[in-house]
Amino acid sequence: MKTDFVFFSPLHWILIAATPVAGVLLGMAARGRPPLQHSIRHALGWMLIASQVAWCYLNWVVEGWVFPGRMPLNLCDFTIVSTAIAAIT
Repeated sequence: MKTDFVFFSPLHWILIAATPVAGVLLGMAARGRPPLQHSIRHALGWMLIASQVAWCYLNWVVEGWVFPGRMPLNLCDFTIVSTAIAAIT
């Protein structure tokens, strides 16, 4: 799939910088507000699970089952899933 996205372009750097800024802003917004903390944690946890499922599905559709190159639940996958479970519970 060809896109106009260029690695390390100004747009890429803006997106890289926006990631921790969004985390800080969400943390500041939720500080001292338990219902908002609960909602943000659940939303982020479910987004992690949805992105992981979509990523595994995309790899399976595009590349097929490749052993051992694209094994599900490698260390990175395990980290994402365990982080999502920790956020939801």
